[in-house]
Amino acid sequence: MTPSQFIHRAFFLLTLALLSACSPREMVVVDGVIEGNRYKNDSIGMRIDLPEGWEYDPIKSRVIDENCRSAMLFCAKRETVGGTFAGASIKCILIPDKRNMGDVAKLKKVLEEGSYEGEVKETVGQNDFAVHLLNKDAGRLHFTQHSYSMHRGNYTLVFVGVYTRETEKVAFKKSLETLSFSNTP
Repeated sequence: MTPSQFIHRAFFLLTLALLSACSPREMVVVDGVIEGNRYKNDSIGMRIDLPEGWEYDPIKSRVIDENCRSAMLFCAKRETVGGTFAGASIKCILIPDKRNMGDVAKLKKVLEEGSYEGEVKETVGQNDFAVHLLNKDAGRLHFTQHSYSMHRGNYTLVFVGVYTRETEKVAFKKSLETLSFSNTP
């Protein structure tokens, strides 16, 4: 397994661990689109600028159905030139409250109190997040994963940045600074 594959599998396993018991609920998330380097999703009123020069993948129409699936809204990647490792990635996941009640309570506690059970509150741009940090080694490669979670209405958005260099961390934070919400398309 290459370090890049390891990181993407580690991200997937962390996402599964964050998802808790499921209760029936239906919520539809329509297509998000990427125009230039800006992701927008009119169904939740979200806008975010993604790092320039990265590859973007808006995930096609997602429906969170009676089985309470989470929805990945987009993925941005930066490949290392001449290397075999994917230098960095940013992913956004939407998780309905009914899927995630235990973590929603913890998230709200972090945002109210400033910290709770190893997570801390951080304001980036206009938004407050609960932040979780994971440092990991994959062979000779050391990478960092930051998860920024926020609660909106009846869902949680999780922005996950995985990177090996400080410049990629800065690009992730700059993207979060541009995150905004509006009721008008």
